[in-house]
Amino acid sequence: MGKFKYGKTSLSRREGVIIYIILTSELALSNSTSLDWGVGPYGGKRSPEEQNKLFKDGRSKADGYNKKSYHQSGLALDLVPVINGKMTWENRKAFLVIRKLMFDAWTSLQVQGKIPKEYYLHWGGFWGAVDKNNDGIQQENELGWDSPHFEIRKYPQKIKFPRIWDL
Repeated sequence: MGKFKYGKTSLSRREGVIIYIILTSELALSNSTSLDWGVGPYGGKRSPEEQNKLFKDGRSKADGYNKKSYHQSGLALDLVPVINGKMTWENRKAFLVIRKLMFDAWTSLQVQGKIPKEYYLHWGGFWGAVDKNNDGIQQENELGWDSPHFEIRKYPQKIKFPRIWDL
């Protein structure tokens, strides 16, 4: 078991998020032995106004009104690495560690019957990612534009998982 757990701020930011992502994020963080992370600002359930602010700031492609985010219905969670006591969006390898631990936890929970098989975990690090040889993302600099983001959908994501190299 890992040594990390969510702090008060991250726990409050998860309020209103679907239990399947909560369970997955709990198991993933408890299995982490080398990397801590938390829920980023606006990383849980969002109001239309909060979503619109992120859109106007260029931090989301959903405006919260005409195009809604999965965050608005509690179907998404943003997880950000904590390195040297501070959240960082700059360490792309750390996002790959989170991605691996989240998908491992998701699979484990589905096998245990705690998450229905008709749901699929999606990762924003695949959105806009470069898959040069159609065999999975090869390097950290080929990740997509939303590495903190995880959401639940009713169909599988259509990109191959990144190869994991020494992290």
